[in-house]
Amino acid sequence: MKLELIPVVRYWDYSAKDIDYYLDRLVGKGAKTILSFVPWAHLETDRHHLLKKFVRICLSKNRKVKLVVTPELGIGYQNNGIPDDLLRDRQNHAQDRLGNPFYSCVAPNIHPLISLLAPVAFQRYGHFLLKFSQELTDICAEFSSENIEVVITDSLFKHYCNAGFEDTDRGDYSLQHLRFNGYKTQDWNPQMIEKIFFSRAHEFLKSKLSRFKNLQLSTISLATPSYSLDRLLDEVMCSGPNYYKLFDSFLKQRAYCSSAWMDDLSKLKDRERNFLISSSSMIFEEVWMSEDDYLGLSNPFRAKMAKIKESLVDSGHMVRNAKCLVKDRFSSTRVARTLQQKLGVAVEYKVSLSDLISDSDPEHKSKLLVVEEGYVLEHKQTLDLLDYVKNNECTAVVFKTSLCEKGIEEFRKLKTFRLNHGWFFEIGVFASGGNVLLVESADESGLSIESLCDSLVSAGNIDPLCEIEVATKAKITTLTVDWKA
Repeated sequence: MKLELIPVVRYWDYSAKDIDYYLDRLVGKGAKTILSFVPWAHLETDRHHLLKKFVRICLSKNRKVKLVVTPELGIGYQNNGIPDDLLRDRQNHAQDRLGNPFYSCVAPNIHPLISLLAPVAFQRYGHFLLKFSQELTDICAEFSSENIEVVITDSLFKHYCNAGFEDTDRGDYSLQHLRFNGYKTQDWNPQMIEKIFFSRAHEFLKSKLSRFKNLQLSTISLATPSYSLDRLLDEVMCSGPNYYKLFDSFLKQRAYCSSAWMDDLSKLKDRERNFLISSSSMIFEEVWMSEDDYLGLSNPFRAKMAKIKESLVDSGHMVRNAKCLVKDRFSSTRVARTLQQKLGVAVEYKVSLSDLISDSDPEHKSKLLVVEEGYVLEHKQTLDLLDYVKNNECTAVVFKTSLCEKGIEEFRKLKTFRLNHGWFFEIGVFASGGNVLLVESADESGLSIESLCDSLVSAGNIDPLCEIEVATKAKITTLTVDWKA
């Protein structure tokens, strides 16, 4: 397990001399990795080449540097780095189903969110990536690229939701967005549009930076606090963040996010901040925090986190035994949501079967795989699913409506029997291990979805608490730390 706290540096706020001073302070506090967002608007006008100077200083101190190139909120730059002239044109604004724009309500200013696939914005972002790749090429010509990682996050797409709307309404419905590349409204879905943006950004950077063999190019889903209306209310009421609500929010996002970004913890009490950071680091393994918050951590807290990391970093592994195939990670169906409520961080969302299969770890097999209601599997996908269940000896749960006729025929080839547990199950069993539960639709049963999920958890033998396995085969399910010292 990583259990790494990573400071986020706003390099654009400093001169080269100041960058060197603050990096020395971070290194003195034990920072192994330095991260920074690259503001879109700043790089376009970076006449002093501060990005180059920042990366050079990090590398000269033998520290790994991570650079996030996708627009994110809470980074501390005007308009969160989005060029002002793009935001002045209403056609570039992201909109909800009713045509209302989305707003970012986080310092230093409130502003509408841009539609990342609006043609003008998409082309301009391509120019930004081109300049970024040129800057990085110059740096890699001087230094080894093994300590540089370029990160592509899920960006603004996770923030396309207004207060009062359900998760099923999440997404950008602006006309410019819907008309991108001639897509028709009925063909649009949030997951497809996201993949277009990320795949093109990834392929472009890969084509420009692939010659640097040691340079890492990674894509992650980033858990963040809310930056919408509730964030604004906290600011107006001067109440500051609620650490319990923050932790609950991060806990829910763990189903589809791999890292956490905590932009401002300054208004929390020390005990609240320590709880939030330590708990999140155990769940996400990697937590990003502002440089001020990082420097503000007490020495006793750092010592205790170091002891935990020392005991788990080489031999520990977080076991998440429940996987759920969802059409849209932001607006999962009631089955996926109920499972997530019951199992917490033990459940993980996957949006495609290929992602699930490629991400499987032979040493930590999944016990339960649930295909959410409405997720349609083609014949080839059904065969892949059955092979996965057979090879991993796990329990797969599929709704009958998800299978095509040929898929149902493949299921019938297994040794099957029926079970009426309130919900109607038809269970197919592999001789070598593993089984498939075929479930009738919810409309054909009078029981609640909670009763179904209770049965699934029992069938998969899943512990609501995820486990942390270590080399000695011991399992840590709870961790109590006294923060009074």
